Amino acid sequence: MKEKKNIEKVPEEVIKVLSGDVSEEERRLLSPDVKKIEDEKQGKFYSSIIYYLTGLEFDEEEAKHYWGEILKHKYFMSEKMGRNVGVRVAALDYFMNVKKMLEAVTFVDVNKFSELDIQAKYDKLTRLYNRRALDDIFQEIIEKAKSSDFPVSLSMVDIDNFKQFNDNYGHLAGDTLLYEVAKILKEVSKNNSGYAFRYGGEEFLLIFPEKNKEECFKICDEMRRKIESLQFFEFKNITISCGISEYPSEGEKLEDLIKVADNRLYKAKREGKNRVIFQ
Repeated sequence: MKEKKNIEKVPEEVIKVLSGDVSEEERRLLSPDVKKIEDEKQGKFYSSIIYYLTGLEFDEEEAKHYWGEILKHKYFMSEKMGRNVGVRVAALDYFMNVKKMLEAVTFVDVNKFSELDIQAKYDKLTRLYNRRALDDIFQEIIEKAKSSDFPVSLSMVDIDNFKQFNDNYGHLAGDTLLYEVAKILKEVSKNNSGYAFRYGGEEFLLIFPEKNKEECFKICDEMRRKIESLQFFEFKNITISCGISEYPSEGEKLEDLIKVADNRLYKAKREGKNRVIFQ
């Protein structure tokens, strides 16, 4: 078993095809999708399936072996019980009663689980990633950066004069402003293969894989100009300040990069706000 890390789930339909829980017609129709997802996973296909079914994480070769054992166990259980027990039941029984790797298991409807997963990762107001999702996503990005030797830029973003806006127009208007600013951050980040997080209050954090500080500056300045054009009541100066840091030249740990970016953010505030600082 390998060290725990974030693994994306495999669609339910793919698991049903691989476990034989679909008709021949469904198998024929879905087979191209299965092949496409297997190619996209690039060495994490079976490990993703096992994790999705049980919460256990294995290296790909080990996971592929266990997948074969689960299918054998499913056939054995189905023969004994006179009905198809399904791959999920077979997987849990195999790891609980045969391999003894699982003890107490709580069953949760998969749709409810997805809903809870969304609530755990995303900020309710802005729909950006929240701080709880930050560590996992950052670690995944850094692992890729180390293996491919590319830079990663991090930007701390703060809405200027937000307290004044809140005091003048109330918390409901403040929430609306947060949402509108977050929409722009998300849009520009997504267009540049980045990630946007609500860090706390009116503060946001952005991560851009494969972007150095200079490239990140251009992206953040684009966001700054878009936000500056927002119109809220007679409060015409909606602006942001940003501070940028770069991995690995200015830190390899998340907290170190945040500290550097935060210092530059406050430098931007001291120098008059509505600006981006990267050095």
